[in-house]
Amino acid sequence: MIRFSFSSFNMSFIFANVMIIFLYFLFRKQKRMIKFGLPVLGVTTCLIILRMLLPFEIMFLSHNIYFPEIVSKVISNFLKPRFLDGQLSYWSLIKIVWVGGIFVSAARCAINEIRLSKIIAASRNAFPENSPANRVFRRLQEEIPKARNIRLYGFPTLINPMIYGLFKPCILIPEEHDCNELQLSYILRHEIEHYLHFDIFLKLFIKSVCIIYWWNPFCKLLLEQAETIIEVRVDRAVAKRPNEKMEYLSSLLAIAKLIVETDDINKKNISDYFCNKSTSVLAIRFNMLINDNPDSPYNRFKCIIITILISLFVLSYTYIFESRYISPQYEFDSYKPDENNSYFIKVENGTYRFYFDGEYRETVDSLEYFDNSIPVYEKEVKTNEN
Repeated sequence: MIRFSFSSFNMSFIFANVMIIFLYFLFRKQKRMIKFGLPVLGVTTCLIILRMLLPFEIMFLSHNIYFPEIVSKVISNFLKPRFLDGQLSYWSLIKIVWVGGIFVSAARCAINEIRLSKIIAASRNAFPENSPANRVFRRLQEEIPKARNIRLYGFPTLINPMIYGLFKPCILIPEEHDCNELQLSYILRHEIEHYLHFDIFLKLFIKSVCIIYWWNPFCKLLLEQAETIIEVRVDRAVAKRPNEKMEYLSSLLAIAKLIVETDDINKKNISDYFCNKSTSVLAIRFNMLINDNPDSPYNRFKCIIITILISLFVLSYTYIFESRYISPQYEFDSYKPDENNSYFIKVENGTYRFYFDGEYRETVDSLEYFDNSIPVYEKEVKTNEN
């Protein structure tokens, strides 16, 4: 049995954000990213997304760790119904705002996608049949039959090649480029690999997680890390052998050159995209390919880190931080609610009326912080309700 509650959401929030911060500091420098690389980055990102999608408490597995009394009082007041005649708590209001924000974020994303699709449809141009880009693309379609579902277009204002479209995919490359046929082959093969590995759907899925958690500022970091993982994985699939790596790196240099020539605002030098201080994804991809070593001495350390991360993921379901329900209005001397002095009456709207020493105290929307032995009645009983 699973349950969604403030405590289970709190554990999901803590775990996901601690992991995102961990990724940020671990891979803040490219040297560490090269050392620990794709496995740690990929596993951590998957665990974060999974924990965010499953913010539940597994009842038979979880054990409660109770907050101190002062923290419990704060959480108790946060969860206590206060608005609309005892129907809503602060937590209920937050959930309403959260769901409303999801719809707004999803609508904005959908509008942006519609606008982008219209711009692409209006501005893309087919290459001439005898153009180098078309010749290379046809050869790749013969080598990879599944690539026959993709169309190739030139785009006048595009800098980076990209694949676009969920059900009618097309590869867009800059109309004006200085790439030779070998470089074009690697550039197009990179985009085809995205299609073969369903990366378009994967990116949409990750973006959907970020829409659900629209209020979380760390989601932007998560999206950036996930995009880095996808790009590096495709790079490794395209360039496996040493000679392929060198040829593939030349295609990355061609893209970097195009970026530099187009960047009239920042006026960056091409070396800026590949120096160690750069945070560019292109620079990360370049350095990962150069320094990729399957026999790295850090492999054992990678396994240890991954094991620790998976263990923390399991522990986030095994131990749940809870607060004991302690409300100031019925702390009478040394008495606390139990089966001898308290009971609940279930109301039709799903809330519970709480009675202490025969007197009505308040209406609550959850019993999770009360003693389980306190009886719950379905019908009204004789009371001294005020």
